[in-house]
Amino acid sequence: MHPEAMKLLAPAIEISRDGRLLRHQATIDEAHLVMLADQGLISPEAAADLLKHVLDLQEEGFQSLQGRDAPRGLYLAYEAELAARVGPEKAGWLHLARSRNDLNATISLLTLREAACSISQQIGTAQDALLQRVEEASGLVAPLYSQYQIALPGSPGHYLLSVFFALGRERQRLHCLVEDIRNCPMGAGAGGGTSMPIDPLKTANLLGFELPSFNSLDAVASRDHHLQGLSVFAGVAILLSRVAQDLQVWTTREFALIDIPHNLAGGSSMLPQKKNPFLLEHIKGSASTVLGAYVSAATATCKSPFSNSIEASNYGCSPLGLAEDALKRAITLTSLIVKFMSFNVRSMRDNLEDGSPMASVAAERMASRGVPFRKAHTLVGEIARRQSLDSSVAERRSELASHLAGVLPESLEECRDALQFGGGPGKSSTDGQISVAKTLFRDQQLKCVEVRERWAHVEMHRKQRVKELIDRHQAT
Repeated sequence: MHPEAMKLLAPAIEISRDGRLLRHQATIDEAHLVMLADQGLISPEAAADLLKHVLDLQEEGFQSLQGRDAPRGLYLAYEAELAARVGPEKAGWLHLARSRNDLNATISLLTLREAACSISQQIGTAQDALLQRVEEASGLVAPLYSQYQIALPGSPGHYLLSVFFALGRERQRLHCLVEDIRNCPMGAGAGGGTSMPIDPLKTANLLGFELPSFNSLDAVASRDHHLQGLSVFAGVAILLSRVAQDLQVWTTREFALIDIPHNLAGGSSMLPQKKNPFLLEHIKGSASTVLGAYVSAATATCKSPFSNSIEASNYGCSPLGLAEDALKRAITLTSLIVKFMSFNVRSMRDNLEDGSPMASVAAERMASRGVPFRKAHTLVGEIARRQSLDSSVAERRSELASHLAGVLPESLEECRDALQFGGGPGKSSTDGQISVAKTLFRDQQLKCVEVRERWAHVEMHRKQRVKELIDRHQAT
């Protein structure tokens, strides 16, 4: 390769950057060589020698590849290292009945399912932080906003639960994605399969997949799982960014609903009085990185042919790592803020004290006594509009109570707790939501554990087969 092109397209190997791909490469080699030996397509001796050196590379952390040029890609540099160790004749059997196409497609799926499971675990940490604050926060009274206008008395616990359930749906989508990655591309070759009598099901099972791919072209061309995964990542990032936007507004002096501790905030280089909740800005900034990764992958994939191509396999998959790192950063920062922020109880009540946020419940109580709701809505609205902001809070509350005697709730807590239907912030409603949330959290945590245990069992079985091959060869 021309040196200028090589500098741009084939940088020297860096284990910190390429280690995960090399690890997956070695994992696939284990499964592939066991399958080839079982099928009698290569000698047990060649398979055992190759597997021994694959294990050595893994144990060394692939350090012998650090800094090595890879003009034709990571795989061929890796294969050259094996050839130098085991000899070119035996190493020449390694790539029988496979291509870099099905190899790269399989590596990308192993990377994706690992990233999806890791992000799910991170979401679990955020859910746990939310649940730890919910019961304490559900007994408080705070404004419930609609279009940045105070709508009703609510509670910060009700808000935290809303975020919990939204995260739960995103987490469920990740679990569905992991379960949907069931077909292994190995055996598809360059898109046309192979004439060798391989056993793709065995290779698939040794890698933790349920089935081989049914169509070789689909196996190397499709990147729908990656786009789906990045789409879910983007959904989580958007949610966290919206929450960060709310929390940032609520830290302002004008709202003053919450406070961020000093060790999670920063100062100003010029303004000595400022306390900047800058972690929230990092959450929103990280979301833009995740969204950009999805757009980048989708754009690269949409103009590529439906076969293996550099656009789809490289540019369509490589944004995953960037998105994963940015999303983990956003989730971790969100978890810290939720865990350590404090609620300003007095400020949360202040803008509710004039009684106007209870107008909706007053109108509904009139409707329950036979007044058509639209008429009640109009009557209460006219009374609320007549209130003068020049009057004191107590005067406005007294005036509202005199016009709406018998229907205006006597306290903010009474009004909040009346909102018990439709998932509102009322105590009975919130108690039910907390119970559901705890069950959902437990189930999703167990699902993560189940997936990890299943993969661990597959790895143990594959390593056992590798050991059997090596031990058998050494015994002879």
